[in-house]
Amino acid sequence: MEKVDKNHEKKFSLYIKGVVNGMNRTTLTNAFTTFGPVKNLDVVIAKSCAFVEFETEEAYQQALMRKEIDIPNLGTVIVEERKSKYRATKNYLSESPKVPTPITRNDDNDKGYYSLYMKGVVNGMNRQVLTKAFTKFGAVRNLDVVIAKSCAFVEFETEEAYQQALMQKEIDIPDLGTVVVEERKKKSSSRNTRNNNFRQKRSNY
Repeated sequence: MEKVDKNHEKKFSLYIKGVVNGMNRTTLTNAFTTFGPVKNLDVVIAKSCAFVEFETEEAYQQALMRKEIDIPNLGTVIVEERKSKYRATKNYLSESPKVPTPITRNDDNDKGYYSLYMKGVVNGMNRQVLTKAFTKFGAVRNLDVVIAKSCAFVEFETEEAYQQALMQKEIDIPDLGTVVVEERKKKSSSRNTRNNNFRQKRSNY
C-alpha cells in the first residue's frame, strides 16, 4: 500500500493558473518543454487553468522555481505545486465542519454515474447547447432539459468531469446567460415522506 501512495506522490505535476484564450495544449507544451520533457498537459479553459506533468523531477523543480512563465504574445501564467484532487476537495469543504464528507456517491450514486442539477435554464438553452457547454469539463453521458421548471440534469462519465463542473458552480452559456450547478439530490426526500406517512398511519391504529 505504501508503495502505491509513493508512486502517486512522485508524479511531477504542476498547476497553472492565469490561462487565457489562445493558450491551447500545443502552445503551453512548447513553453514548458524548455524545462524538460512534458509527459502530459491538460487545459481547462473554463476555469482559466491547466495541469502539466513532467517526466523528470529536474524539469518539475525548474518550472516550479520559475513561478511565472511567459507565453509568447499571450501573457504570463503562474505555476504552483499541484494538490491531489482528494486533498483539494477536502480542504474546499472543510469550511463547514458539520459536513465532513458531503460528496458521497457510494450511497447517492448506486450506478456510479455522476449527475448534477442545473437551475436558471431559459428558452434557447436546449440539449445541444447545454451539452456543448458541459463537454468542456469532460465526456457527457446524458443531459435532460426540463424547460417548464427552468432546470436541467447533466450526467458525466467520469468523476473528474463531475468535480470540475461542480467546483465551477456558475457556467456561462454563450449569448443566453448563466446556469447554476448543484449536486443532484436523489429521491431520498420522497422516501422520507413515505416513511412519515407510514408512521402516521401506524399511529392512527
